[in-house]
Amino acid sequence: RQAVFEFLGEAEETLNKIRERDVEWLIESGRCVHGVTFTDGRKGGTLCCEGGRYKLDEDRRGLEPGDTVGVSAIPDSICRNMKGGSLGAASGAGWDPNQPPPVVECEVVVAKPLVVRPIIPSDKDSLSKSRSKLFRVDKLANRVQFTRAVAAIHLASA
Repeated sequence: RQAVFEFLGEAEETLNKIRERDVEWLIESGRCVHGVTFTDGRKGGTLCCEGGRYKLDEDRRGLEPGDTVGVSAIPDSICRNMKGGSLGAASGAGWDPNQPPPVVECEVVVAKPLVVRPIIPSDKDSLSKSRSKLFRVDKLANRVQFTRAVAAIHLASA
């Protein structure tokens, strides 16, 4: 039960950072890729991210294969304000805090170029059909660590 509570706490903290932090800060810290479009990946069920703003920095981990990310549509009001790659005054996620957009949970398959696979396969269709829409990809809570903790508890109690 403690592992579940720890994961849920980390997930809540991560979502709050996504909603409240400045997008530029999230990009600089390697936790966000902003303004991507999707094409079908080479392997079934994957999506290749094209374009977008991100920070490649060897001192920061960034997005790596196995990471869980949240993909969400960028609000049209933010897309209209994006000029020359600048986010202008887009603080936070640019979302109405009372009505955040739906987030599609995905796993990073390849880091460079960024290729993701939706956790729920049917979510791929909703993302790939929105080719003209811009999306952001945000790093979520550490699902790998949670899965390993639950597996270890299961083995210990067997």
